[in-house]
Amino acid sequence: MKIFKKQGLIISKTRIRATSLIVRAFCEDGTIVSLLFKGALSSHKGDSTSKYLLPYALLEFIYYEKETRQVQTASTVSIIEDFPAARMDYETQLVGAKFLKRATSLIKQGQAYPEIFDITLALFRNWQRSKKVPNDTIWAGFLLKILTFAGFSPAIDRCAICQGQLSERNLAFSPSAGGIVCGKCQKPDDSIPISKNIFKTLQYLLGNPFPKYDKANITPQEQAKIKELMEKFWLYHIG
Repeated sequence: MKIFKKQGLIISKTRIRATSLIVRAFCEDGTIVSLLFKGALSSHKGDSTSKYLLPYALLEFIYYEKETRQVQTASTVSIIEDFPAARMDYETQLVGAKFLKRATSLIKQGQAYPEIFDITLALFRNWQRSKKVPNDTIWAGFLLKILTFAGFSPAIDRCAICQGQLSERNLAFSPSAGGIVCGKCQKPDDSIPISKNIFKTLQYLLGNPFPKYDKANITPQEQAKIKELMEKFWLYHIG
């Protein structure tokens, strides 16, 4: 039995029996682990483990791993960094859970995507600063980033069909083609016409951190359209 120490974010907590918890954690190495905290809810403990199991906080878990088990036995947990702005009220927590759920839905058992963990952690670290950015823009940029690092990157700097340069005229976005289609190529049936500004904004969102998203000069209509493009791409390629 090996001892592991990993930092991570809580995805979910499930109560079992009277005083124990199973915690699903998204870890810094890009894996997802299930940890059993025995007696975490016990009222007899002076220093209850449950108070350290905060959602939207970077935690450090120490646990024992046995390869034949799907749920590993946790030893201790401590708080490394807290992001209270992400749990200021119930509605805010629901939004945070939406980001976590979408990020971790790409990770299957045995897979590891540390880049997706880093993106998710960066979002929570900058939660307060990102509040001035429209929700549609944050969501679209988040989906674009995690799709890219999971190997489902939409083509946004070349034509998805001919691989040629994008002329910024007569552009369209096609989920089935794999991204932006240039003006010379025949457009698939699911193509959505896009402006030069949307084309440039997609590149900006991928290449910049969340706090800089407020510098993206796009209208509310363009923000909604970019979100729609990413959702449709996700639906086509991920489901």
